[in-house]
Amino acid sequence: RQAAGELGMLFPQAVALDRRARPLGLRAVARRALAGLPAGHARLLAVYAEGVNAQLSAGAPLEYRMIKLAPEPWLPEDTLLVQLGMAKYLDSSAEFDQRRAALYAAVGPELGGFFASSAGVLSMSIDGAALPAAPALPSAGDLDLRTRGSAPRQAVPATDAPRETVPGSNAFAVAGSRTKDGRAIVGNDMHLALTAPGIWYRVALEWNGGRLLGLSLPGVPLVVQGTNGKVAWAFTNLTADLSDLVVVDIDPKDPARYLVDGGSEAFGTEEVTLGRAPRDETLQVRSTRWGPVIGSAPDGRPIALRWVFLEPGALDCGVFELAHAQTLEAALEAARNWRGPPQNTLVAAADGRIGWTIAGSLPARPARTPVPVPWRSAPAWNGVLPSAQKPIIVDPASGVLTSGNQLSIAPTGALASVLGGDESAGDRAHRLRALIAARSDWTERELHEVQLDVHSARLLRWRDALIAALPADLAKAGAGDAALAARDAALAARGVIEAWNGMVDADATAPEILDACRRAARAAFAAAIARGAAGGGITPAAEGAGAAAVEAGIEDEPILRALEARAPNLVPAADGDWAGFAMRVLAAAADETRIPGTEGAIAFRTRGASNICAIRHPAADSLGAAARMAEMPRAQLPGHPTCVRVQTPTFGASERSVISPAHLADAVLVTSVPNVAHRDIAAKLLAGRWDVTPTGLLDHTHLRFFTDSSIT
Repeated sequence: RQAAGELGMLFPQAVALDRRARPLGLRAVARRALAGLPAGHARLLAVYAEGVNAQLSAGAPLEYRMIKLAPEPWLPEDTLLVQLGMAKYLDSSAEFDQRRAALYAAVGPELGGFFASSAGVLSMSIDGAALPAAPALPSAGDLDLRTRGSAPRQAVPATDAPRETVPGSNAFAVAGSRTKDGRAIVGNDMHLALTAPGIWYRVALEWNGGRLLGLSLPGVPLVVQGTNGKVAWAFTNLTADLSDLVVVDIDPKDPARYLVDGGSEAFGTEEVTLGRAPRDETLQVRSTRWGPVIGSAPDGRPIALRWVFLEPGALDCGVFELAHAQTLEAALEAARNWRGPPQNTLVAAADGRIGWTIAGSLPARPARTPVPVPWRSAPAWNGVLPSAQKPIIVDPASGVLTSGNQLSIAPTGALASVLGGDESAGDRAHRLRALIAARSDWTERELHEVQLDVHSARLLRWRDALIAALPADLAKAGAGDAALAARDAALAARGVIEAWNGMVDADATAPEILDACRRAARAAFAAAIARGAAGGGITPAAEGAGAAAVEAGIEDEPILRALEARAPNLVPAADGDWAGFAMRVLAAAADETRIPGTEGAIAFRTRGASNICAIRHPAADSLGAAARMAEMPRAQLPGHPTCVRVQTPTFGASERSVISPAHLADAVLVTSVPNVAHRDIAAKLLAGRWDVTPTGLLDHTHLRFFTDSSIT
């Protein structure tokens, strides 16, 4: 329902989500895709729907009973809507275009590309091959932040770097040449919003001549990630540029029409109803030749979305073919041919070999668009990129493939129009490669420990760059009571970060100080860029709004590179003093993270104190107090978006798996507790029983839990 823009039929509060989703028309997209499926795939969806509806006829799920509504029958197209919903959730390319718009407007495309780039010393391709160099630091002739005004007159909200909590994942493939006994191993931890119940459930299927084991999404048959005993596969989000935002000009003679080459044409219009009576509402949906209208530019002109999944032939169920692949090459070819959410696909085979390819649908177009573009400049699309143009890597010489949503390969040819702009920094892939390439005797259990690594090379770079830039004698900096207090806090903060070992443990304070430094530095750079772009007559309020808009497009890496280089023209201060800038940043961070009211030594907030898990039912607020009571314990968590172990209060590894296809007894699979909210299990728990059975909701392969009566 969420993908289709129909969630408000269940929860009135969800109408706001429907206003954004319904214009995309994804139910119609799913129906068209269903009509084009091969007969075998269409039959599988039909049989799956029959099974779902048989279970629904036996009793409505708990959530439906709580809101006193009956579920609609499951349709084969609903499985395709699940896939479309995941595709929309995983794709942030349109959001990134919008976030970069103010930055590009302030400094132009070349400097905008520099500040929006995540490329740097931690960049790492999928196989360790060379990637394009990071953009060069701007010269004084290109940009001089010293001339862009003094400090902002109104506080600028400090925010985190835009790509550090974008949905993604980690994955690695290790060839037999690097394992203890020659087996190939693939690992996966998919980073998604964390909910209770979790998004994945375990599936084991057996038929004559075949077996399939792994994880699937509710609403999707077979297995999304797992193994068939011959090959095992893992996914990470490709984070490609899958969309264009097209700024449309309305025909000045007729507001019901918009301009095109040679004249104008009428908007497509449809009136749809959102929600249910008596709180329903009507929405007017407009569409253009480029796609649906999804918003407006600052000047009021409509913005249309051209998205790859609105193209004909962009969606199918080709992922099902992985179930039948018997060799590495067959698995990679099946993945490459799948039309769905674009994914890095890493495969390990029973013969000890590994490989990688790109699965999913990519737009075929001549150029990538980093910001919204006027309709006259919008690139012409040619549907979906043919599968044969997607690369394959087999048997890398290093015996290691690592993926963390970074730029996987150097983008050339058709891939240059979709890769190289929206990817995450290479931190996680870089760290995974460094750890895995250091040994040649890996086992599944030891590789699972790698998935829990909390070392942050990025935060260590920030630490080292700040300390190098600070005044030589920080103890003598400042004058007056306020300055002395700031100096003392900064001195204490410097002592903490100097002694830090680089591990983002729950009790570590240095990561909090360094994150606050990063936020303060980004805000300062954004303020200088925005103030210079606006000129001297800008009001404080407008300055703050402009800086916030610019900051939304600035990545962490260019600011860190500027601090490491300490080029005079790049310090966002009129006096050109990097030492003073570093001092102000550290003092602001110390003030933000200092624990108030402590006596004696200055103490700072720990990572765990700001990283307390908040895992709850996705509809908890709509389902009432009972659902809110079922929240997970609010534990303090280690990890960080710059670590292999990505962790925020509501986002992180939704599962972890480490699999060798021919050695399932040694596999590691970590998911949420299975189906513990099911009424059958709840009834047994009330009687003090937690029965593990050969099959069913708590089959014997699950993690073991005990009650007082069963532990003996």
